[in-house]
Amino acid sequence: MKYFAYFLITFFGLSSLPIQAQIGSQDEKPVLLAKAKRKKRKKRPKPVPTEDGLTFGAENAGELDPSDTGVGIHRVHEGVDTPYWAEFGGQLKYTAKTKGEGDTATKDSTMGLGGDLFFLLGMFSVGPTISIQTGTSENSSLTYEDDGTLKGSEIVETKNTNLGIGVGGKFYIGDIDRDLNVLYGLLKVNYLMGNQTIGDGDATKTAGTAIIIGGGLHLFLDSNIALTPEFTYDMSSLKADTDGAEEVKSSELTVGVGISTFI
Repeated sequence: MKYFAYFLITFFGLSSLPIQAQIGSQDEKPVLLAKAKRKKRKKRPKPVPTEDGLTFGAENAGELDPSDTGVGIHRVHEGVDTPYWAEFGGQLKYTAKTKGEGDTATKDSTMGLGGDLFFLLGMFSVGPTISIQTGTSENSSLTYEDDGTLKGSEIVETKNTNLGIGVGGKFYIGDIDRDLNVLYGLLKVNYLMGNQTIGDGDATKTAGTAIIIGGGLHLFLDSNIALTPEFTYDMSSLKADTDGAEEVKSSELTVGVGISTFI
């Protein structure tokens, strides 16, 4: 009898341990759930530049997947889920060159300001362009005495001012919605109209055409604005509105810088 009583005490004493453990785990589980509910949700990291140059993204940009929205991660941070549809840009260009040597050396210089509104079509964009250009060209001219004998030479300055209106387009070498640095090729065709003044003479009207080919690089400063260094090869043909005037063709390599806004 003594052994039977000892068996009962031992059996019920051991069998109560799982029950206590189970009760304890049930008591603790609601506490853990309550803590989980009270846990604050992590705030979205602020967009900051990263060292790897891949994005303007967060400190841990790997948590954001650009493929979720189909646009660049620098746009994801601003909550934008649609790609760019247009580019509005402005450029300032300048070129200068010297012809000849010594006393007969002449200088040519050109400065231009242009603006474009291109509508994006995938890797391409197309739209209207406008430009204002002013230039000065020096040429050596022979001078003669009243009796026709050669007197010498002098530098005659020709000033041109032109307004150009036309169409143009770009081909983007890269993803304009994702990449921070995007190369592009450029083509423009403009109709030119302006004035030309030779020496101390009166201004005459001019008209012609210009074809501009070149390229550049969009360096995004944030998700919408890009600094744009650009080089172009400009070919123009102008004719003065005077009797017997001949068509004057010229070409020049220009370097410029601009700002482009993507919307």
